[in-house]
Amino acid sequence: MFWWFERLRIANQSVRSPIGRKLQKNDPVIGTDIKTVKKKAIIKDRLQSIKGTKAMFQTAEPVDVQTVIWATGYRNSYEWIQIDGVLEKKNQPIHTRGVTNVRGLYVLGLSWQYKRGSALLYGVGEDAAYVAARIATFN
Repeated sequence: MFWWFERLRIANQSVRSPIGRKLQKNDPVIGTDIKTVKKKAIIKDRLQSIKGTKAMFQTAEPVDVQTVIWATGYRNSYEWIQIDGVLEKKNQPIHTRGVTNVRGLYVLGLSWQYKRGSALLYGVGEDAAYVAARIATFN
C-alpha cells in the first residue's frame, strides 16, 4: 500500500489539497478495529507510574513488568488533555502544522497533521523538522 502511496504521490498530499480533503473523509490507513491488536498484546489502561519493575496503571493493582511499550493508541484520543484552547469541539488538537496556540506546546505524528504521510514513519520527518524549526525560533 505504501509503495502505491509513493507512486501516486498520495503521501505528499496536503490537508488543503482536493485529494487530501477527499482522503481524510475515509482514511485507508488509520482504522477502528482493534480486535487483532488485542489478540497479540496485553493492553492496560493509562500508566500512572513505574517504580523499579512495578507498573501502576490507572485502575489496577501494580503489575510486575520487564517491558512497557507506551503507545498513544490505535485510535486518536485527546480528551484527556485538559488545557483550555488546545482541543476543538470534536476533541481534536487545534494546530497549524503541529504548532498549537499554547506557547511551548506542539504535536507531532497526527493523522493529516499536514500531509497524508504525517502519521507514518516515513512521512513524519518533514513535520518534525517544521516543528523543530518553530521551537528553535522561540528559544
